[in-house]
Amino acid sequence: MRHIAWLDDEITTLKPLIELLEESGNYTVHTFSTADNLISYLNEHRDLIDVIILDEHIGNDSGLEIYDKLRSELQIDIPVVFITREEEPAYIKELISRGIRHYIPKPVKFSNLLAIITDLTEGEILRKSFEVSRIPQQFREVSSLIYEASSLKKWREVINRLVKAKQVLDKELFRDLYNLAQRKFFQYFYHNYANFLYGEDSAIVTNFLARYRKYVTSQTLILVVDNLSLWIWEMIKQEISFPNWEVVEDGFLVSLLPSVTQFSRQSLLSGLFPLEIQEINPKYWIDDTGDEIKTKYEPEVIKQGFQILELPEPEVIYYSEDLFISGKTFNKPTVLIIPAFDQLVHLTVEHRNLKEIFSGLEDFALVVKRSFTDGVIRRILNHLSKHFHYLIFCSDHGSTIVEEPVFVQGRHFMPFNPRYKYGEDFRVEDDDLVALFDNPRELKLPIKPQFRIYFAGADRFFVRKHGDYREIIKRFRGSLQHGGISLEEIFVPVVILRRKL
Repeated sequence: MRHIAWLDDEITTLKPLIELLEESGNYTVHTFSTADNLISYLNEHRDLIDVIILDEHIGNDSGLEIYDKLRSELQIDIPVVFITREEEPAYIKELISRGIRHYIPKPVKFSNLLAIITDLTEGEILRKSFEVSRIPQQFREVSSLIYEASSLKKWREVINRLVKAKQVLDKELFRDLYNLAQRKFFQYFYHNYANFLYGEDSAIVTNFLARYRKYVTSQTLILVVDNLSLWIWEMIKQEISFPNWEVVEDGFLVSLLPSVTQFSRQSLLSGLFPLEIQEINPKYWIDDTGDEIKTKYEPEVIKQGFQILELPEPEVIYYSEDLFISGKTFNKPTVLIIPAFDQLVHLTVEHRNLKEIFSGLEDFALVVKRSFTDGVIRRILNHLSKHFHYLIFCSDHGSTIVEEPVFVQGRHFMPFNPRYKYGEDFRVEDDDLVALFDNPRELKLPIKPQFRIYFAGADRFFVRKHGDYREIIKRFRGSLQHGGISLEEIFVPVVILRRKL
């Protein structure tokens, strides 16, 4: 039962409204014709009353003065509904300035009265109940979207809806949706990957420069945040502002396979597939077998790609504190690479304490958000805004949490990465979330054509079943990995910003 205290010096004339209000819901209305009677009652029963209704005039007393007395002298913070004939803007502003948020003009309409009373007494409960009641509907809507997704744009929408759904669905319901989405996306991407590679206008990362070439000028900064997924970006972007920039486009690309830096970042920034990089100059491509830095010749590769596309020669910079040296000039398209997030993900596997800290994508997203709000990326944007007209913020691949091992047996296969393997004379355990391509050359990869290449999908990771393989499983399980096929690894953001004048 909800209790309402109503003060009006003509309270008997309001009897029809009061009866309607009591009949319409679980309300009891306590009526008063003088302020003293109301105050005396509240002194003894203030915990009983849910809402107070005040008329603007109570005999010779002002309703506003009574309101002030309730608030300041008696410290009564019960919600108040004010009844008034005044409609002048100045008077309404005075009500609001004194803390009165709910007022009803005379003559009082029952529908207005009921709406405000219901909102004050049951609004929060009703809103929460509505959100809860929508959960099955949201589940069905997102589930339908997943089943019907037949384009990369639709899968981007799935990511967006999943990120939002996680805020309202319980863990079990969300996990069902998430697993469904990963399984369906794996099937979609596996069977359509060749089309993305050979499509001239596809969203594959090799088309990045061609797609956005109109923004690539001598006053353009291409900010490459290695290992940042579209999934993470959708989680944090509403909390990030760009004070000196305005957003022109908010798009996406899809990573190459394998979805790792050596393959995807060099292709993103050159417009060249890995096989083409090797064919242009064999020394530019460093395969997975050695200890040499895989992106050793990346600046040369990037400049070669810009030249082929007839774009101005870029300056390629890897983030360091030298970037903030006063007086440094920029008169070329500048590619600024920030590898910190990729390095952090790799460190989480090597150091158990870091793995425990980054127990999920939410933890990783928090680190990324801080970099954008008050960390390195924010500092870069603030410092360099005066040097460039356009900022292209992008990434090459993302990471996903792996959980389920898939066993590999045989002798000749590589690399160490648990999300993809290639070679000969080996076999992979049957699993419907493992993709097999018989000829890596058809994927434009500089790998021997007689080799097979396997990619792990969703939450799978490859483990060689020999020796102390259980320790290997323990090491990788629950860690962030990339190289395979998942929504988090494959989709990356591309955001175009223009400096505010």
